[in-house]
This record gives sequence, structure tokens and C-alpha cells, in this order.
Amino acid sequence: MFATSQSAGVSWWDSAQRDDAVDASSSESDRYEELLVNPTLLLLARQRGEIDCGGLDYLIVAYGSFYQLVMPIEAGHISVCVEKDGDPLALAPRLAALISEARATVRQPCTP
Repeated sequence: MFATSQSAGVSWWDSAQRDDAVDASSSESDRYEELLVNPTLLLLARQRGEIDCGGLDYLIVAYGSFYQLVMPIEAGHISVCVEKDGDPLALAPRLAALISEARATVRQPCTP
């Protein structure tokens, strides 16, 4: 799972991968995907969705070896690799619920 964020002009990304992941891409390839490809895909799909489709909930990219579920969040996006025998359509609402729960429980720091 990858998470990217951009705040005050500073970008960061974090990743975690199961030890038994099959046909996983390289970490350098993942880095470029998270910093360049996924934000661009989300931007284009979001702009199209906002014209007359009701917005954008998530994207699923079907690569040869796996699926990539990409979901926009307030500070960037979450990206989850799903094996080819998995079901990214079933995972999307579960991931959205987890994000919603996390958003509800995270408290913003107090500013003096």
C-alpha cells in the first residue's frame, strides 16, 4: 500500500509491501508511479468526472501482473496493489470506509 501527500509544496510518499507479494514491481518503479503516474491519472479522471459524471471515487488500473486501486484523499492519494485473482471492485468501498473512519478519528493539532 502506498500513500502520497503534498502539503505546503512538500511531497512525500510512504510504502509497505507484503513479503509474499507475487510479481511485484520494483521499488524505484513504484516511486515514479506514486509521484508521477497516479497523481496525473487522478487529475485527468477527476477533471473529466467533474464535468458531468458526479466526480471521481477511485481508479482501477489493470496492469499485466496485478491491479492498482488508486483513491484520492484530501492530502494526496492511497494506492493499493491487488493480485490478479483479487477483486479491486470489492476492495474499493472497504478502503473508502477505512479512510472515512480514519478521517473521523484523526484530530488536528492545536495552533497557539
